[in-house]
Amino acid sequence: MAKSVLEDLLSKQNEINEVDCEKLVKSVYNLNDLEFETYCIILIHGSSTVTNIMDYINKKAQYVNNTKDRTMISRALKQLYLKELVTRISETKNMSRGYYHIYSAKSIAEIQEAVSEYIDTWYEKAKNELSVLTERFEDKKKKELVNFT
Repeated sequence: MAKSVLEDLLSKQNEINEVDCEKLVKSVYNLNDLEFETYCIILIHGSSTVTNIMDYINKKAQYVNNTKDRTMISRALKQLYLKELVTRISETKNMSRGYYHIYSAKSIAEIQEAVSEYIDTWYEKAKNELSVLTERFEDKKKKELVNFT
């Protein structure tokens, strides 16, 4: 016999009780593992260049056998920048025409506030949807009965 929806929800109670903050932040900002690790590196080590961030990332245990090149780190930084999790400042190289970026991370307090606002907004939307559940079901029922007869 198939599980009821209620039984399924109750079986997931442990998942609800053990919310993983890392997964929550990744989900809210739609980050992959490398983007999240890149953000954390900047947060821990302070403002850095792509090369420094790449060095820190490649020293992490999960990347020792799967090193990330400059292009991959730059791509992760671009996504973090577009999602406003990092800022960047351009600086010119000494005696040359080139430039480089120095990336800084948004503070944990700012992330916490943004995620909290997201959760509150989602919660209100979910409550609103539940409040019209009966109405929507009745509309669906009427349409179904009209189509059936």
